[in-house]
Amino acid sequence: MSLTDATALPVAAAALALLAIVLGVAALVSHRRTVRRLLGVLARKDMPAALAQVAAGIEPLAERLAVLERSQRSFQEREPHRVSAPGLVHFQAYGNDGPPLSFSVVLLDGRRDGVILTSLYGRDQVRLYAKPIHAGLSAVELAAEEAAALTLALDGGGHRVLGAEAVPAPKTGRPPLAHPGGLPR
Repeated sequence: MSLTDATALPVAAAALALLAIVLGVAALVSHRRTVRRLLGVLARKDMPAALAQVAAGIEPLAERLAVLERSQRSFQEREPHRVSAPGLVHFQAYGNDGPPLSFSVVLLDGRRDGVILTSLYGRDQVRLYAKPIHAGLSAVELAAEEAAALTLALDGGGHRVLGAEAVPAPKTGRPPLAHPGGLPR
């Protein structure tokens, strides 16, 4: 006797249902044994002794909980000082035809305090500027790219490339080389 495709599916479903029933009964029997054991222990002992045994088991857990609470408080005290959600903007600083190698990156902590780092890349020089940020605001005037990076950081972080339409897409599967002839001198 062979099973056809039409009869194989109902037979398999029935076998799975039977297996599920067997496993359910086994779990129920195991659960009933555990409950009977617990009730038997409580029936053989007086209630104060049983409660003392339970309390003795809780004491180590309370100590572990206290350690975890101290660790959590320590983490929460450090959390406002952690840099989160940086904003990064790449751009062409001097309007040259190359890739946008200049950038502004904003690093803020949980209190929205931090710094804006701006690197301006040119053929003959590279400049790096740092501007402080307090409560999400700068006391120093920001360039448009720096303001865009700050907005990204305040909105949860991200990366943008300004002037991306000027950057040609690679013709191969690998990214283009920034300096095909080597590093500039």
